[in-house]
Amino acid sequence: MRITRREVYHGNTGIALNAVSAGQVNIPVTVRDDTGATIATDTVTLAANGHYAFTLATDRYPAAANIRGTIEFDKPVGAQIGVLGIRIPAGVTHTYTTLPALAK
Repeated sequence: MRITRREVYHGNTGIALNAVSAGQVNIPVTVRDDTGATIATDTVTLAANGHYAFTLATDRYPAAANIRGTIEFDKPVGAQIGVLGIRIPAGVTHTYTTLPALAK
């Protein structure tokens, strides 16, 4: 699954990730800029039927701050995953928008 930020964004991008599995799963992650260049790679480990939420640049991938790009989560063998992207504006406005996931 791929989450895309189409414009330079100065708020926070939240990501929620879950796995449907009988055991622990390791989910490969690739973060790219808008040219497609890889700026970070990682593996997120989740327990059986686990979940994890984080802000993209603040909690996990600081290289993704203030740029356009994508974050890609590869489905591990023997599991299903779900990903939700949430855009949270900077400032006092407490609104948010979901970011659509794209099939790979």
